Amino acid sequence: MRGDDLRALRLRAGVLRGGDLAATGVAVRGPARAAWPDATGGEGGGAGALPARLGSCPPACPRDARQDERLVGISDPLRLSRHPRSYAVYRHRPKWEHFLPSGELDVVEAVALDGRATAELWRFLLDIDWAARVTSWLLPLDHQLFHLLAHPRRMGFRIFDGLWARLVDVGAALSARSYAGEGSVVIEVEDAFCPWNEGRWKLEDGEAVRTRAAADFRSDVAMLGSVYFGAFGFSELVRAGRIEELSPGAAVRADSLFAADRKPWCPEIF
Repeated sequence: MRGDDLRALRLRAGVLRGGDLAATGVAVRGPARAAWPDATGGEGGGAGALPARLGSCPPACPRDARQDERLVGISDPLRLSRHPRSYAVYRHRPKWEHFLPSGELDVVEAVALDGRATAELWRFLLDIDWAARVTSWLLPLDHQLFHLLAHPRRMGFRIFDGLWARLVDVGAALSARSYAGEGSVVIEVEDAFCPWNEGRWKLEDGEAVRTRAAADFRSDVAMLGSVYFGAFGFSELVRAGRIEELSPGAAVRADSLFAADRKPWCPEIF
């Protein structure tokens, strides 16, 4: 995400305030990380609990930030019911050109456990003075900023591939996943590299077992990786010719089984 218009870098009117955050000037290195929140639970955007990274820079942190001795702001956690709810790591480079602010704000990480905490966290970041441009990487595809910003078109949002899945053991992987609905589907899997996966698998009641029943789909194992985390649906891949639907209506049934309430997201480079 890149925003480069001061008028666009604000939340839309009507976004309720849920609390206040304050900046603390601490270095990016060393034991300062001990002050970070370590929370569990909540409604975080697919990333789970807030990480407690003590004494190390986040993997997503640019290389120069790891070695830079400048101060990096870390927002105090937004506390609701005495539980930390969010944190942010960013680099602020104030600059002026022709008597106008032209500084940059690089948001390395901004993670919150629920919607209100996310809104307050980004309100805090976008209210930082003298930042004419805000840059952030590794955001989820369904980030709340699309609905929070006054001018979401000015985000300059770009999409990159960042999370890959390859099912090595189809039966174990499908059985380990949770499912949103009831019903069953039979998938005929093709896998030239891991031939033990090939054959028909029946998914029912959260368990995948081999079967001789007629298949609802024929799919290469790579497409199972696409639907596994909920990034894509069976119907999308059938329309694109990447999965073959052998039983009418099976794609809609499978979509309801594999449905997820948010897009998969990995906030780190690994």
